[in-house]
Amino acid sequence: MNLIRSFTSAASAAALLLLLTAPASRAQTLYVGNDGNNTVRSFDLATGVATPGFTPISLGDPYGLALSGNALYATSGSSGTLSAYDATTGAALAGFTTVTGLSEPTGVAFSGGNLYVANYSANSITAYNATTGAALGGYLSPSGLNQPIGLAISGGTLYVGNEGLGSVQAFSLATGVAVPGFSPISLLAPYGLTISGTALYATNFNGDTLSAYDATTGAALPGFTTQTGANGLSAPWQVAAAGGNLYVANSNGNTITAYNATTGARDLSYISPSGLNQPASIAISAPVPEPGSALLLLGGTALLALRRRRAGRA
Repeated sequence: MNLIRSFTSAASAAALLLLLTAPASRAQTLYVGNDGNNTVRSFDLATGVATPGFTPISLGDPYGLALSGNALYATSGSSGTLSAYDATTGAALAGFTTVTGLSEPTGVAFSGGNLYVANYSANSITAYNATTGAALGGYLSPSGLNQPIGLAISGGTLYVGNEGLGSVQAFSLATGVAVPGFSPISLLAPYGLTISGTALYATNFNGDTLSAYDATTGAALPGFTTQTGANGLSAPWQVAAAGGNLYVANSNGNTITAYNATTGARDLSYISPSGLNQPASIAISAPVPEPGSALLLLGGTALLALRRRRAGRA
């Protein structure tokens, strides 16, 4: 109450009330790459409704998606490219030159201002500047990869799902050397990988499973029940984590299904977007602070400071 009284008018008190009740963030956005109709689309994560203002992107075999700020990155398996788009509108991102000549690129991950791409047919990981698209000179791809498809990065560790080896491996992102203490995970077709905290989650495309592992050791994660086709999985491809849940693109089921990241239990209340066509890749935006809240806070602080300065002069 003392704070409100320090303002000079009822209008100022009303502005403060608006500040205190303003929403903290906007809704999260789900991006889906549909292999069946070669498009990337955008939806409200909570409702499954298409995002207004976003024009679907035409892209052949959009096998990989990644986000950084307002930039949406996508690989095209059929054209061998890595491209960048405005995550709000779907327009090509200014300043980024599309990377060409990739070898059936699949998973893509962002870390430290760079993008890392799994080249399925070339058995390699390649790296690019996320602002310009320029190749990252001196980057060392891990050796011994075999049809790399799933990709995730946490800190300085790169996780790769190799379909040809039926395994998930962990490497130093900087050197490409295998991480000591991490036991490779046997998984038939590890198409999707994601990290949340110290947990590594992986889909098995051919086995219709979603499982969880300790990201340091590769051991199965206690308390998480592996999910199967009986709980909505159907040729699961990429997986993304957000708000304590996991979201999986089911290529054969034309759905996105949600699961509790701690227990693995399916969230039956989740509404999948309609009209999906063999969804392969997904990415989820982080919550964005409402600009009005920040502006109102600055305005209220400035007004309070002005009131105090005037009172000091009296």
